[in-house]
Amino acid sequence: MIVSLARANLLHDWRRHMTAIVVLVLAGLLMTIQLGFVAGFIENFGELQRQLRADLVVEYDAGSDGFNRRRRFSGFGSGSLEPRHEGFVWMHPEVVRVEAYSDGSPSVRVTGADGSPQRLELRPLDPSPESMTFPRDFPDSLREIIATPGAIVIPRATRHSLELELGDSLAIGENEAIVGGVVNGLAPNFGNRAFASPQTVRLLSGQSVSRISRFLVQIKNPESADQVIKEMNTYFRAKKLKAMKVEDVARSLGISQIFDGPGAILLGSAAFALLVGCGIASQTLRGSFLAQIREFGALRALGVRKRHLAWIAMEQAWWTGLISVPIAALIAFGIRAVAKMFDITIALPLNLMIGSSILLMVVAIVAGLISLTVVNKAQPSELLR
Repeated sequence: MIVSLARANLLHDWRRHMTAIVVLVLAGLLMTIQLGFVAGFIENFGELQRQLRADLVVEYDAGSDGFNRRRRFSGFGSGSLEPRHEGFVWMHPEVVRVEAYSDGSPSVRVTGADGSPQRLELRPLDPSPESMTFPRDFPDSLREIIATPGAIVIPRATRHSLELELGDSLAIGENEAIVGGVVNGLAPNFGNRAFASPQTVRLLSGQSVSRISRFLVQIKNPESADQVIKEMNTYFRAKKLKAMKVEDVARSLGISQIFDGPGAILLGSAAFALLVGCGIASQTLRGSFLAQIREFGALRALGVRKRHLAWIAMEQAWWTGLISVPIAALIAFGIRAVAKMFDITIALPLNLMIGSSILLMVVAIVAGLISLTVVNKAQPSELLR
């Protein structure tokens, strides 16, 4: 009877509880979008590495260096590799191809559409057919464009930022680059980016990227990557090297920027959103219960114990949160679709949606617990007011 009473009260007085549902939806939406920004930041920061056409990555092992132990989240050491390290990679019989890769990207000054100076990151790409640095999502038609001296390919976000179109020229110092292609995605979290051949990057920036950050590796049987990594790392331990999957490297890079880089502010804002959502939801539910204090007083007059009233209140909070979860999720996916149109990355993977849904239910339950003070005030005398 008590269980059905709680649901019947929600259905009968749905207008009274709608405010609490709306507030919980907004609180859940705030948490989901903030966490989506964090996940999107991680995904976007490592997307370029995720697009590499390699099976494995071999890099410097920062974990073996006590000075770099605090950067345990990054997966990247501050030490660079040397060409002689390539011989260690070739010692495994599964290796069929090794290519040196550098994280270094010269940055040049350009003029924005509003006349303000902006920085443009020049990312070198090897356009040859066997290249492992050429992004997976790039069509082969872009190989010829990138191989053309002076030609660059820019992400859509950079095109909007600098107001460039196909065929436009861009002044970079004393040189001029031609926009030969526009791609979706692969834009940096901050600033602008352009892709070009190493020769074009050297021409436009006057700099050459020679520092080796890691080696990209292709193996005979990609399905045996886990076993190859295990065998390589057993041998690499004494060499201060480490083999990883491309996906793990990309994720590590994004996480490093959350804990050690500018993305930490997003993590802080997500935690703040949780606190704000919990506070607002608790006060709204408390107001909803205050509006029912006469009903609670009537139940007390009928002999219903306070613990039973508390159960009714908690179940109402549970159902209010449960109704809010799918509504908040649908709105979050709508916001993600709109944000994508403006090249804003909001990632909503399944594990994040499940986590945010659980958080929203926790907020509803905590709000219900905070609001139990209203139930304790419910007395039969409330009927005389």
